[in-house]
Amino acid sequence: IALHAKILEARGEAKYERSAEQMAKDSEIAKTYTRNMFRRHIEESKWLTKKIKLRDQAIAALPVELQEEGREMDYRPAPMDRHIWTEFPPIPGFGEVEHDDDKKDTKDKKADKKRK
Repeated sequence: IALHAKILEARGEAKYERSAEQMAKDSEIAKTYTRNMFRRHIEESKWLTKKIKLRDQAIAALPVELQEEGREMDYRPAPMDRHIWTEFPPIPGFGEVEHDDDKKDTKDKKADKKRK
């Protein structure tokens, strides 16, 4: 930040100074943000730890001959024809690719309409 301040001063930009009151307010906002983000991090860590424990319990509940297979990672790609459910219906016409042949056909049809 000091380097940026030097560059701005070299360009003749006015130096931005904050009052002690503004600095205290900014400091309190930063502390609140940090506390909330740390709280969020702790909650996510708890959630992840819980999932790992549940996974390990599920593997332990498997028959002995299947436990080793249960510990292996599954790196197979998801099926390409799998339907992914969404909350909303698809938007009509969104994401449809128009090919060059289709463009030519529509231009020919428009030209035919103008001739008639």
